[in-house]
Amino acid sequence: MVLLTNDDGIDAPGLAALARLAEVRYGAENVWIVAPAAENSQVGHRVTTGESLKIQRLGHQRIAVHGTPADCTRLALSQLLPQQPDLVISGINFGGNLGRHDFVISGTVAAAREAAFHGIESIAFSNFHRSGVDFSWEKSAEMTVSALDFIGGEKATHPGEFWIVNMPHLKPGAPDPPKIKMAHQEDQPLELAFKAIEGDPDSFLYTGRYHERPASGGSDVAVCFGGDIAVSRVWI
Repeated sequence: MVLLTNDDGIDAPGLAALARLAEVRYGAENVWIVAPAAENSQVGHRVTTGESLKIQRLGHQRIAVHGTPADCTRLALSQLLPQQPDLVISGINFGGNLGRHDFVISGTVAAAREAAFHGIESIAFSNFHRSGVDFSWEKSAEMTVSALDFIGGEKATHPGEFWIVNMPHLKPGAPDPPKIKMAHQEDQPLELAFKAIEGDPDSFLYTGRYHERPASGGSDVAVCFGGDIAVSRVWI
């Protein structure tokens, strides 16, 4: 059994693309979807404990949770699935989840990390997005399948480990298919850049440029921004 989740919300096109390939790969009867009812990006590993979690059963083995990505994994494992899944896949996120900074911020990563806490193999898939360049979920799904094949050939994760995959946004004419490379998580932080809101000097807007973040050799940022698929084995 495979559990699919995300942080972009249950109606997100990335989750739909993931569900289509998962049903082909694992069999529709083995795929469950438990995802946030609405977008919950960049909420980190926040969980709901002081209030009830409402669910909506939207179809066969497809459930929306009015909570966070980590809530989805926790509730699925505890109450919603008929048995523990063999694999949890979170994504496909629209945008990268690169480096140690994104590791703690990302809801996509948190949903996979929560499964790893419980000893279940898990993978977080994200596809970096460049503004102004056409984006193809079909291509994203193809890269996801390639990465799943690659991970399946690697040594199984040990307790406390899980996978993060960051796929490039391929420009027209880029080599196809991109290479798959093992990469370490970038240590350098995101740009600290804010501007005061005009007319309200006590309010600030973040203006950092994600696509210009620093990248050291062999890091997930360098691999993904260079046009290849970055696969990282990470620890809780």
